[in-house]
Amino acid sequence: MSDWLDFAGVRSTSLGVYVLEYPPITMPKERAEFTPAPGRSGSLTILEDDGVYDDITLTIKCAMRSLSTLDQVTGWLRGRGALVMGNLPNRYYDARNINQIELAKVLPGSAYRTFPAVFRCKPYRYLYPALTLTPASGDTLTNPGNI
Repeated sequence: MSDWLDFAGVRSTSLGVYVLEYPPITMPKERAEFTPAPGRSGSLTILEDDGVYDDITLTIKCAMRSLSTLDQVTGWLRGRGALVMGNLPNRYYDARNINQIELAKVLPGSAYRTFPAVFRCKPYRYLYPALTLTPASGDTLTNPGNI
């Protein structure tokens, strides 16, 4: 497994940031309302629409040894962009970094500092790099994903 993440086109290792732990692969929650119905077992399920999901939050545990790139790292981990992780290098999330970064020493006297990079992502993983096709009339396109 690789120890990197790429956010907004910048690979973490170019700034001295390495991934210690990736988040679990998460399936988004379907947006639905459950209402108990009198005289009926279970509940009535009302979907907002077919295939409507909530955003997901991904927390990536990172480490950096040198604080010399701290300003670049905190500038990089702002805003919105494509998030590619080393454990899923052929997929990306449409993500926004949503956390305040607090660096913690791993052990007293250690130069390594850890921090969580927290991203709020759209509920889909997209093919990376994205396909760019211009189909001719009569061509068939096959979706490699599930949506």
